[in-house]
Amino acid sequence: MKILVTGSTGFIGSHICEQLASEGHQVLALVRKQKKWENLSTSCSCSAKKFKFITPIFDSIDPEGSWAWIDRLPADLDVVVHTAGVVHSHRPSEFYRTNLTATSILVEKLKRKYAFNHKLKFIFLSSLSAAPTIKSMPVGHYGRSKLLAEEFLIKNAPSNWNVEIIRPPIVIGPRDPQLLHIFKIVKKGYYFVVGPNGEMNQYSFICVYDLVKYVINQFTQKSSSSSSSKSSTSPSPIKINIHHPAYPSTITYKEFHLEMAREQGVSSLKKITIPRFLLKPVAYTISALTYICPPLSKVPLTADKSKELLEHTWLVPSDSDSDNDNYSNNNFKWNLNSSVKVTIEDYNQRGLLN
Repeated sequence: MKILVTGSTGFIGSHICEQLASEGHQVLALVRKQKKWENLSTSCSCSAKKFKFITPIFDSIDPEGSWAWIDRLPADLDVVVHTAGVVHSHRPSEFYRTNLTATSILVEKLKRKYAFNHKLKFIFLSSLSAAPTIKSMPVGHYGRSKLLAEEFLIKNAPSNWNVEIIRPPIVIGPRDPQLLHIFKIVKKGYYFVVGPNGEMNQYSFICVYDLVKYVINQFTQKSSSSSSSKSSTSPSPIKINIHHPAYPSTITYKEFHLEMAREQGVSSLKKITIPRFLLKPVAYTISALTYICPPLSKVPLTADKSKELLEHTWLVPSDSDSDNDNYSNNNFKWNLNSSVKVTIEDYNQRGLLN
């Protein structure tokens, strides 16, 4: 299959490219920074023979870009896996610029090129943060930008596309840049907890390896089953599914940190409690100061992230069983221990925990 992957040098996108190449698919990898591509190509675990199946496209989904690279895509493209997006930012506008505006432009550009491509599949990597909460809307700008992108895709995708929206929870695994600072803090023997009962907050999670297999299953297994039953070349009404893949067991905030400590040989952890009423003011102050002190933009605590940290649960919906696409809980192989262990191994190999 011919597959376009955006965000190909990112955490999830790089693993998707690697797995697709290992399976012999022709991968078109959209690459924003050539240096990151060079680093990935030298560290990729798949063989050089398999890596030849990946063709880099050095460009981006910048809303102000030329988007000329779209014209160079093959006419018989099978799948688009859209993973590019902004996860961390002190400036809310950045979430909407990339996660919403760039995604909207991507859909419109592809729609013009593949308006009559009956077999094009569009896989959108969204987030559990996009799922409405009891307050009826996502709690932060990141989640809202992803939800708005989902809504645009649902409304504007051509009727002859198959659209799969995937909302993963916390993703754990090698190359993850977002959790690195937490692993570093735990290695020093302490961890932060928001509020008196914060360590009992509950989370769904998934290992990046399980997530990649789940994503690829959306167009490999479904493609084979749908092609065998197709009896007409006329377009059918657009089919859009929203998925919430996750490991069957949930974890608590405390369990997650204890596992990180155990795998790093830390015998005991000191808990530092941050009052709930202080978290937002501190986070908003840091985000505001980034405008006059740019180096602060690297601080992981953002105004947007503080809203997510104040939530007591981040669990996939109870009715999100994947039986409808023949993907059972038994397919999720990586538990918390194995996910944390392989992540630490990756960090250590790259000297990030020294």
